[in-house]
Amino acid sequence: MLSGRVMFSITNPTPKPAPAPAKPPVLTITLAKGTTAKFGSIQSDGKPASAVKWASSKAEVASVDKNGTVTADKKGQTTVTAKIGTSVLKFVVKVV
Repeated sequence: MLSGRVMFSITNPTPKPAPAPAKPPVLTITLAKGTTAKFGSIQSDGKPASAVKWASSKAEVASVDKNGTVTADKKGQTTVTAKIGTSVLKFVVKVV
């Protein structure tokens, strides 16, 4: 007959933090100088596309009007932002 004492402990491993949510890929479009592109069909939270606020980080490169029409004005690169409520979409415009 064997006799003895066995001791063991169980520890819970430290939980790993949840990974950060993946950022959506940045959309990049290329436009020739003097051309336009329309991006006015973005909707969010049931709000109409007319509620979108548009902006360009470098309006001298590419401007954007209140309807989401981007005009390529001069060679370079800019970021165009569409904001509706708390949702923001950014994309890069390269003018060649």
